[in-house]
Amino acid sequence: MGRAVRTERWKYAVPAAPGADPWREAAADLYRETELYDLAADPYELENLVGLTSHRAVADGLRNELAAWPLRIEGAAPVIEAAPARTLDQRRPKSFPDDRVPWEGVRFGHH
Repeated sequence: MGRAVRTERWKYAVPAAPGADPWREAAADLYRETELYDLAADPYELENLVGLTSHRAVADGLRNELAAWPLRIEGAAPVIEAAPARTLDQRRPKSFPDDRVPWEGVRFGHH
């Protein structure tokens, strides 16, 4: 079992840590970051940005948001371990003029 949070721009996912049984434990106490996608720059989720130092602040904010939900609902926040830092092929989020993406109005078959 895992948890995820998605905003208009970002998708952040954390599966339960190894050894957790998703059939017996609906909610684990420990999760590890495995996915972070910039949906504006990468709508098909081809470039996983997790662990990139250039995106640490984004991941930290989404991790805090994700951990706050079980705290409100279940009364306890899980531990979410950060992915190991990496800088290889480091990217920064692209910004588009007027906060618009170049494929605005294009349909990708999701509807």
